[in-house]
Amino acid sequence: MSGQLVVPSPIVAFRLRRAQHAIPACLALVGTLTLGASNGGYFPVAWGWAALALLWVAGIALFVRSKISTTPLELGFLGGLTAFGLWIALSASWSPSSGSLSEAERMLVYVAGVAAVLVVARRRSYAQLLAGAVIGISLVSAYGLATRLFPERLSTYDPIAVYRLSEPIGYWNALGIFAVIGVLLALGFAARGQAAATRAFAACAIVLLVPTIYFTFGRGPVWALGIGLLALLALGPRRLHVVTTMFVVGLPAVTVVWLGSRLDALGRQSSPLAEVSRQGHRFALEVLAVMALAAVAMLVYVALEKRVAIPSAVRRAYAVALLLAIVVGIAAVLARYGSPPTLIDRAYDSFKAPPVGRAPGTSLSNRFLSLSSNGRIDMWTAARRDFEEHPLAGSGAGSYEQYWLQHRPAPMKVRDAHSVYAETLAELGVIGLVVLLASLAVPVVAAVKARRRRLVPAAFAAYVAYLFHAGVDWDWEIPAVTLTALACGAAILVAARGEASVWTLPARARVGASLATVALGTFALVGLIGNSALADSREAVRAGDWSRGENEARKAIRWLPWSSQGWAQLAEAQMGNDELGSARKSFAKALEKDPNDWNLWLDYGLLSTGKDRSRAINKARELNPLSPEIALTLRALRAAKNGSLAGKK
Repeated sequence: MSGQLVVPSPIVAFRLRRAQHAIPACLALVGTLTLGASNGGYFPVAWGWAALALLWVAGIALFVRSKISTTPLELGFLGGLTAFGLWIALSASWSPSSGSLSEAERMLVYVAGVAAVLVVARRRSYAQLLAGAVIGISLVSAYGLATRLFPERLSTYDPIAVYRLSEPIGYWNALGIFAVIGVLLALGFAARGQAAATRAFAACAIVLLVPTIYFTFGRGPVWALGIGLLALLALGPRRLHVVTTMFVVGLPAVTVVWLGSRLDALGRQSSPLAEVSRQGHRFALEVLAVMALAAVAMLVYVALEKRVAIPSAVRRAYAVALLLAIVVGIAAVLARYGSPPTLIDRAYDSFKAPPVGRAPGTSLSNRFLSLSSNGRIDMWTAARRDFEEHPLAGSGAGSYEQYWLQHRPAPMKVRDAHSVYAETLAELGVIGLVVLLASLAVPVVAAVKARRRRLVPAAFAAYVAYLFHAGVDWDWEIPAVTLTALACGAAILVAARGEASVWTLPARARVGASLATVALGTFALVGLIGNSALADSREAVRAGDWSRGENEARKAIRWLPWSSQGWAQLAEAQMGNDELGSARKSFAKALEKDPNDWNLWLDYGLLSTGKDRSRAINKARELNPLSPEIALTLRALRAAKNGSLAGKK
């Protein structure tokens, strides 16, 4: 009858609740998969579509959901990240680089991702969010490991290239910390999963993820895993249960790593393809077998938990035995390597040591025995000196690469300081670093409050592992990794809603938030169109389609008027079309946007003559004094000049 209130049946209501809980899982799964498979979301085109998709999800949720709940900590986390993004955008007004707004584009992905999680997830659905992340990480890592085990099918094997697992993210240490996050979350499900099947799946995931970490041969991810495990034990209750679970899932994981380490071709530089393929196929079968054993072991463990009651005296004896084992282990290390001061001195000397070599036939597992910083000390020193010149507001987002090229002690190319904290201090000053640290600390506070909530310690461990690793590598520039870690932080905040005062967003606030998503979505769309045009122009130029390359470059100029890249790309297309005069003018336009780009000065100089050429190349050398490219160019120009003079004689 009309006018009657239709109440859904209990079955329908239950299905609706299940569907609502599945949305966060799908969000995490799709996000980790798509960004992970797209070079980790490293390139600008990925920032546009990722931000648009996440803002669309947040906007729809704001419009559809009848009630949006939040807490002061959630608002502090999202507000802090938003303030950090605005500070990045504002720094474009004093940054010497035209790439400041590009940094803001990437930051928008992180803000949109956190907003989407906080708006979509309910207090009881944070576990589904973490489950989606584990599944996505496992699938990405499985593909990455398969490129090593089936190189004849899934990758273009190059025995000369750096033989460290990196696909599909594109950087070995990023894939390593990505898998570390997955291991720590899976360990949480193995220990506190509600269903036996869930716990068995988590055990299988760990067996898959640990060899992925191993074959990246990254020391940073291994250290991050150790720190994450310590964080898990420090925060979570039922530590003895967690330690026992570590033994149950850790033994198969260690076994599979041991099996992989015995196959020389899989971990040795310049191994023959046929041998890599043969050993890879063998190891794939071993991984599957150990995964099956891990699942069985977990199911047995779950059955014993339900049927066997452990007396308190046995628990105490178990705890004492573990403590004694730790003490004996520490004593053995001190007896073997010396006192703590001696260990610190040795570690520091090793940290300053040159990088481990990659000669043909080298076993890459030797990297785990070295603490060499691989030049990070020089990168951090450059960041500190840059900060000293601009302590309050920094030199501007995106400026570190230019500072490094101008002041580097050796001809080593880097774009980032290999530490988000050092780079933030250099580019955004004390203000930027304080805002960033305050934002990132919010989930830590929430985790302490919600430490007894299921899976919160595991999410906290994954988040802490990321915070450590981001301090020694450039994870911040890889959205697949950073967004997954921030999602762990957001999941902690959602889980902590019961331990804090919950606010319901009023209608005006929801309308304002919806309008904000539209405005930010417009900015993301502009970046997406412009960056897509740049990518299409580069592809056309590589294919020799100069006309299309020029058209796409002009489109990029219209959509990204603040950037020098459109003009530089237009010049490349014009050079290919033999329009050298127009190309020179385009390079001049690019230099107006970014007068501190040594590449632009060098290209402009090569298209110039006389004093203009000398002035431009000298400017390029001033901005990048150790550049081998500039040295070769000058040598070629001198040779051409001498040849011309000889011809006249």
